[in-house]
Amino acid sequence: MPKGVKKRGTKKFKNVNRVKALKKKQDKKKLSRSTVKVIKKAWDSTKTARTNIQEMGLAFDPNETIPIRQPARPYIDPVSYEDEAQMGTEIVHVKPPKTRIKPTKTDVVEKMEEEIRSLEEKRAAEDRVQGQSDRDTQLCIYLDERYGGDFKAAARDPRNLFQYTPKQIEKKMKLYKKSAYYKVLTGE
Repeated sequence: MPKGVKKRGTKKFKNVNRVKALKKKQDKKKLSRSTVKVIKKAWDSTKTARTNIQEMGLAFDPNETIPIRQPARPYIDPVSYEDEAQMGTEIVHVKPPKTRIKPTKTDVVEKMEEEIRSLEEKRAAEDRVQGQSDRDTQLCIYLDERYGGDFKAAARDPRNLFQYTPKQIEKKMKLYKKSAYYKVLTGE
């Protein structure tokens, strides 16, 4: 009779949900993705998100950075520690705040602030153009031709369907006169 085959080192599989493990891996990768180029460049994938952000000098948790102040509570009956120990009550020790990692990559914050300043300067230099609906523009063209600067008479016009007040018509006319339509019609 033949001898049975001896099984050596049978393979054992870990009971791991592969889908869950892959999703966890993807989520971990997502932590380092940032739309800000400066942060992306300074990110160290070997460190945790908290340490990375704190090294850059940014706040990971705003509640730790700026704690919520508790309202002052008046003492009802101040008791010394010895009296408290005799009464059998426990003294609760307050946990010290977490030690912050000192920022080593300070250039990240500086570059981000510089970017924001340049964007604000661009916005300030641009002329803000407020839009006006076509219906309002047509009304303003009609009222300007018919009444000119008499807003009280324009408010009583039958074409003023939405019953704009003279002040509202004045504001709409100012917007209209800043628009491209007015410049084309007047030839400026």
